[in-house]
Amino acid sequence: MYLLNEDEWPHPVVAKCSGAVTLDEDAVLQAYLVLDGATEIKTGGMPGLQYLINRPEITGKLASLADICEIDMMPEAL
Repeated sequence: MYLLNEDEWPHPVVAKCSGAVTLDEDAVLQAYLVLDGATEIKTGGMPGLQYLINRPEITGKLASLADICEIDMMPEAL
């Protein structure tokens, strides 16, 4: 477990989650959330969008479930 200062966390990313996919990465199955319209909320940390990946066969950006530490639902989505 690593403890990070608040300014060492990536910026929060806000997006609509349109689904989940699994992809074979070097013979290991990896799970990703598919995000549409991803933007980040600037805080004291580093860019959060750098953790999202693009795959030409999938519309939207992919966020690795292994890298996600927290998910919240936005109030306007309720």
